[in-house]
Amino acid sequence: MKTITSKGLNPHTFEIVDHVPAGFMIWNIPTDDMQGYLPLCEMMDPTNKKDFRINPDTLKAIKVEDNEALVNASLHGAGTLKKAKREMARIEKRIAEGKANRRNLHAYELIKKAMPQLEKIEWQ
Repeated sequence: MKTITSKGLNPHTFEIVDHVPAGFMIWNIPTDDMQGYLPLCEMMDPTNKKDFRINPDTLKAIKVEDNEALVNASLHGAGTLKKAKREMARIEKRIAEGKANRRNLHAYELIKKAMPQLEKIEWQ
């Protein structure tokens, strides 16, 4: 099993995988010391939308071209390909209704930039 360890005040060890396992999503943490790898996490309780704790024992990372674009998109609701498509559709609807604000437009651009890479990743 290959691993990569992040540096900093709170280092984490990630198992390197070739696809995103079911139940995992992009973990939006700083990735300066993980160039080329996208951090993935599993929520402790995925059924509880108010519980943001992750399982530190199951962290994964996947090799990607531009991890920064993907992490930035995840900050705006695009933690998985399915969520990215749903968020883009929601923002497109707001744009069509004339209700989109600057934050919506910024999020849309970040997610749009990340979509080609999100679609290249194998999601289970």
